Amino acid sequence: MKDSSLTNLTEIDLSMSYDVMKSYKADELLSTTEESIVVRLKKYMEALHIVADQQLAHPDVQNLIHNRSNFDLLMVEAIYPTQMALSWWFKIPFIGMISLDAPSRIHAAIGNPIHPVLYPDYDLPFDKNLTFWERLISTLFLWFMMWYGEYRLHPREDVTIKKYFGNDTPSLSEIQKNMSMLFINVNPIFHNVRPLVPATIQIGGGIHLQKPKALPSDIKEYLDGAKHGFIYFSLGTNVKSASLHQHVKDSILQAFSELPYNILWKFEDEHMSNKPANVKIVTWVPQTAVLAHPNIKAFITQCGLQSMEEAIFYHVPMVGLPFYGDQDIKKIYEKLPICIVMKKCQGWKRLFGGLNM
Repeated sequence: MKDSSLTNLTEIDLSMSYDVMKSYKADELLSTTEESIVVRLKKYMEALHIVADQQLAHPDVQNLIHNRSNFDLLMVEAIYPTQMALSWWFKIPFIGMISLDAPSRIHAAIGNPIHPVLYPDYDLPFDKNLTFWERLISTLFLWFMMWYGEYRLHPREDVTIKKYFGNDTPSLSEIQKNMSMLFINVNPIFHNVRPLVPATIQIGGGIHLQKPKALPSDIKEYLDGAKHGFIYFSLGTNVKSASLHQHVKDSILQAFSELPYNILWKFEDEHMSNKPANVKIVTWVPQTAVLAHPNIKAFITQCGLQSMEEAIFYHVPMVGLPFYGDQDIKKIYEKLPICIVMKKCQGWKRLFGGLNM
């Protein structure tokens, strides 16, 4: 935040974590189909393991640890458990936080029921009234994830925390059970209903929404001047547009060139070849300000939860291009009514044809 007026705030820059994930090509791992999901998951978890180790090894974090600073509470991302060990080190309670719903192993740690038929894991594409095969898959998936956490994930990270906190550090399985509260970004309107213990707090429904920031002058001028309106295209933070296969990018650009709208594309590289005249590339954009703009016609999104909440809040139609590992890309495309309609347009036929629909 770099706000000098916040005198009670000390920030440690751990952005090198993104460099680690980039070196493992993490943004490609969960969207490619060239390797099995097991191989991709193994590589992705290995990247997270290296990230956790390097974060604890960071000089400023080491200084924090060895100075035994006084804290009253730890608030920590809950899906990957390594940093939970800070609660044991500082002898303080901790709150787990997740930007989505929690996987079943985290629900179990806080004491929430995890029945695989009544409350299938959010990673699974099941709603309610599961068929026999869906019940079987959900049960096996729950068993595997609980086994993986207990006998693969936690033991590997136990080695890491003993490296930094000493051999007397308890196992992460035990530390995780001491979670005092769990904050999950779930809104019952958008998610399936499930019983929760009072220590689980649902904070979903746009808690991150704030008053839109002012648009940079060049972007504001571009959007204000879109006499037919504009389309905003962003794949979020973790999915990189630059990682799209070239034939997909070519199909997208061809489709854009046939539309009467201005296109604002959040892209990692401003120097894009064969860019149509109606496409503007930006490396960063205040997204809520763009979605709040009166000239917006549609939002092409990777279906991140926060992005969808923002689009709903500002009443912006969405075209979904899901990419990450919990989404079966082809099946989701086929089920999206807006995609079926858009395929009838010649330009969008090329776009979705490039995606092998």
